Amino acid sequence: MNPEICAALEKVEVVKSRRSLLQIDKLHFRDGEITAIIGPNGAGKSTLLKVLHGLEKPTAGTVCFRGQSLGGRDLLALRRQMAMVFQSPCLFQTTVYENIAAGLRIRKFRRSEIDPIVRRWAARFGVEPLLERQARHLSGGEAQRVALARALACGPELFLLDEPFASLDPPTREALCRELRAVIKEEGITAVVVTHVMEEVFLLADRAVMLSAGRVVQDGTPEELLARPANSEVADFVGKRRILLGRVVARTGEMVEVATPEGRFRLPAAAGGEGTFLLCLREGE
Repeated sequence: MNPEICAALEKVEVVKSRRSLLQIDKLHFRDGEITAIIGPNGAGKSTLLKVLHGLEKPTAGTVCFRGQSLGGRDLLALRRQMAMVFQSPCLFQTTVYENIAAGLRIRKFRRSEIDPIVRRWAARFGVEPLLERQARHLSGGEAQRVALARALACGPELFLLDEPFASLDPPTREALCRELRAVIKEEGITAVVVTHVMEEVFLLADRAVMLSAGRVVQDGTPEELLARPANSEVADFVGKRRILLGRVVARTGEMVEVATPEGRFRLPAAAGGEGTFLLCLREGE
């Protein structure tokens, strides 16, 4: 059985100051799927998220969530079944606990219901020891973990993320990507994430959609875009790094041997732990 469609865009166009920002013929997002929206600056990625969330009304076309148009009178009720996280955590100047509880209070959850939900999601993202800390005293990684916990505590069916890891250092970004994918898959949430970092696409997404000048130029798995780019623009965007799935198969002193689909590599032991990981090669390597 095919997965149900969570959200859909049909013949959608966004025009501002006589300039077309988005022109989508047909784009569906299936239940439980994580889709990465990629493309150069100005491609229309953030506009697409705003349209999906009902924050931007399209000039033409139809945007539906669970078969209902976002152009109707039930927009607020539909948006409450979604959540969105931005590059900046946008936390309230209060405690971590109150930040995670904020959406639940708005939705009129009872106090007895709020506490276990807050603590569950704080634990899922490793911020339970920080529940009484003021948001202004958090590190960047801690703040983004709280933002993710706050968004998911409300139980959204559609989770939208606009470059959520752009301001984080690479180790923190990789750890959060892995944790977030595990949580989304366990909860069965449909997610759409905007990013320009291909490493994030491979860590997070089941599917990648590349936009250029507001149009879809390729739609497929991350591996398909990397192996069979639709045109030179896609090849240039995804091909600046060769990303291989690697597995440590031997360890000798300070070196490890890593097996990949393109052969074996010997690397410093610090480059790979146990099990599988992503191996990123610069051009010319």
